[in-house]
Amino acid sequence: MAFFDDLTKALTEAVDTTVKGAEKLGGQAKLKYQIMTQKKELEKLYASIGKMNYEAFKAGTDNSENLTEAYAKVENLLAAIAALEADAAKAANCKICPECGEKLSKETIFCHKCGTKQEIDE
Repeated sequence: MAFFDDLTKALTEAVDTTVKGAEKLGGQAKLKYQIMTQKKELEKLYASIGKMNYEAFKAGTDNSENLTEAYAKVENLLAAIAALEADAAKAANCKICPECGEKLSKETIFCHKCGTKQEIDE
């Protein structure tokens, strides 16, 4: 009987490990999708700003108020993307260089892309 008890315990642990791994991958995929969606929205906003700016130039009008609102939306999207990328890096057991945005291992002291000294994560 002990054999079957041990087998059941081993199988249960294996299933639990597999489920946890799948949940982690699912969470990472969800974060990547959210990042991609936010970046697409940012690209649309950049195009909209360009169009607004050109139309104002062509009409000879001042469009600074509309542009200021659009620039605020850009800043909000950039902040949201940065937060999602930080969450994705944390989920992948990595960190993001604050200078260049390169994905680094948590143990990295200097960024291999730009050379910036990294904060040590506790």
